[in-house]
Formats: sequence, C-alpha cells, structure tokens
Amino acid sequence: MRWRIEHAQIVHLDDIARIAHLGILPSMQPSHATSDMRYAEARLGPERLRGAYAWNSMLAAGVAALPMGSDFPVESANPFWGMYAAIARQDPDGQPDGGWRPWEVSSFGDGVKSRLTMRLTSTDLSSGATCGVLQTLTRGQALRGYTLDAAYAAYQEEWVGSIAVGKRADFVVIDRDILAAPTALDVARTTVLATLVDGECAYCTEVLCAELCPSPSPTAAADGDAAPAEHAHDEL
Repeated sequence: MRWRIEHAQIVHLDDIARIAHLGILPSMQPSHATSDMRYAEARLGPERLRGAYAWNSMLAAGVAALPMGSDFPVESANPFWGMYAAIARQDPDGQPDGGWRPWEVSSFGDGVKSRLTMRLTSTDLSSGATCGVLQTLTRGQALRGYTLDAAYAAYQEEWVGSIAVGKRADFVVIDRDILAAPTALDVARTTVLATLVDGECAYCTEVLCAELCPSPSPTAAADGDAAPAEHAHDEL
C-alpha cells in the first residue's frame, strides 16, 4: 500500500500541507464525521475541530488521492451511506440542518486559497487570512474516494477502481444514477441489484438473475462441464 495516515480525520491545520508535501494519503471514513458530531466538540474542543474532516482542504493542498472506507464493523459497510456523509455531512435523519460543520476554518497561502470555494471569516484575504472552506464533497468526489482513490491507495489502480478496458470486471449494478439523484439522501438509499467480481456474478436480485447469472446450458451439462459457482440471491 502507498504511505497513508488512516483515520486522518481531525488533524492540526499545519499538517494538512505537510501531508500533501510528503506524499501521504489521508484515508478517512466519512460516516465517522456524522457519528463523531454528537460528542467531538465536548471532548476535543472547538480549536481542534478546525481541521476536522477537512476533505476539500486536503484536496486543495494537493494530496494525490482521498481514499475512503467504512471502518466496518464500527460503521455500516454500506458505501452509499458513507458517500452521503461526505456529500451532506448529515446523519440518516438528515440532521443537522445544513450539515455538521460544512465550513471549516483553515489558514492557507494564496496558492491553495485560489483553488477553493471559501467565505471570509476574519481579516482580509490579501493578508493571508483565516477563511472558511466548504468541506462537503461533490458526488463525483465521494464516488471517486470509494473507488479509484481507494484502489490507488493500495497500488491497485491499474486493474480495479474504475470500469475500463484491461481492468478486472469488478462492479455493481444499482437502482439509480447517484450522480443525478434528486437529493443527497437518495444516494444513501441506493440499492445494489447485482455484484460482479472479475466478470462473474456473485450476487443478484431475482429481477436481474436470469440475465446476469444464467444457468448452464444443457450442452455444457451433458459434456460434464462444471456448473457456475453458486451466487447469492436477495432472499438468502
């Protein structure tokens, strides 16, 4: 695996630029943000939370990738709930309104500031100001964190992490376009209809099973060919 800091979720502001400069990957679990929000400030204080779940600050500082995961069994293994947390910074009930600390206070030089959407919180930007950085991710950024960036973190980007010629056919079929779903919560409610691993069906709903996981042909069975590996159905 490439050098990383796992659970790089609450860091000193000075370390954001250092992480990027040293080529370290900040690996995070977005659903921790919406679990931690209930007690983080009481235990850590507001000053330490200035660098809490600073996803866009990390990207703006120049990290090569922002790998994400679930930390199962601590959190749900469902990646769509994690993507939702990265997009909205809200819990499954849509709380808090507007997201938990969607604007984090960070201090950067002009080069980094020019790559961020920000709002002024104190002094003037021209003087190296402290500014609020929008830390919620786009849907595309969240999806990449759970796919290609995660593969990159493990030196696997050449064969998994995206659908491309020459890569393994590891992918899922889902019930909606998460990049175009009406709300962020619709992303969390995504249902997997089928899972294929190296092109072979490992799971499918009955709706797709006949198409994706066909039974062996009579000819193949007569020739003594082995039947396909058993796969899971939604009723199991």
